[in-house]
Amino acid sequence: LLVIEKQSGANIYTYSLKEEEFDADLISGFLQAISSFGGEISKKGKEDREGTGYILSYGDNTILLSDSTLIRSALILDTMPSEEIRQKLDKFTKDFEEQYRSVLEDWNGELQPFQSASVLVAKDLELTLLYPHKLTDLGKSVLSGRAPRGIASLTELEKGLVKLVNSIMVTN
Repeated sequence: LLVIEKQSGANIYTYSLKEEEFDADLISGFLQAISSFGGEISKKGKEDREGTGYILSYGDNTILLSDSTLIRSALILDTMPSEEIRQKLDKFTKDFEEQYRSVLEDWNGELQPFQSASVLVAKDLELTLLYPHKLTDLGKSVLSGRAPRGIASLTELEKGLVKLVNSIMVTN
């Protein structure tokens, strides 16, 4: 997820679920150029371009864009976004702009004010279940029946659920 300040095209907030790093500033600049080009072609007014703008496909990735007056949000996915994801990105974009409007209107290049936006990401996009989760050593020991003293043992149902989750994590 990238949040781009529309006037400058600068990346002001990045949120990633993948361990791979990417150049958020380079992608922001690319998206700003594409958006400017699209705006020149369509000549629509700003109010006509708010909300989910468009979807770009590049290689195995799909980029969903959502515009508001001051920012553009870009969600980079490895599948086509559902209507629900589109609506959630629009809500996030609107809420981000509302929460940080005073900072955005007089933005001086400082990124610190936006660092608390992860709360909005969790609330609006509900991405926490998509994190790469890992079973800890403690979880593995409880699952194997060798739990340290003072740690409650799992019921058969709980063990079955942990085994299922563990097998899913191993295969993905």
